[in-house]
Amino acid sequence: MPKCPHCGSTAQVQILDIDFDLEEDEFVYVRRYYKCGCGTYFHGTVTYAKCYGGYEMIDKEERLFENAMDK
Repeated sequence: MPKCPHCGSTAQVQILDIDFDLEEDEFVYVRRYYKCGCGTYFHGTVTYAKCYGGYEMIDKEERLFENAMDK
């Protein structure tokens, strides 16, 4: 499980959804959408090619936090 880009937790992160995208029979993109217990939403994208595996790149989403941790 990835670390939350806001609080750094791995224990509170849950997967909300997974999308797959095939591009010209060469690459497969797997995008996972996450939510952390601190209220942060983020997603990770993994690119797979025929010749190598992938590494998940994490991007924080621009949503309001559900919890008011920063106040």
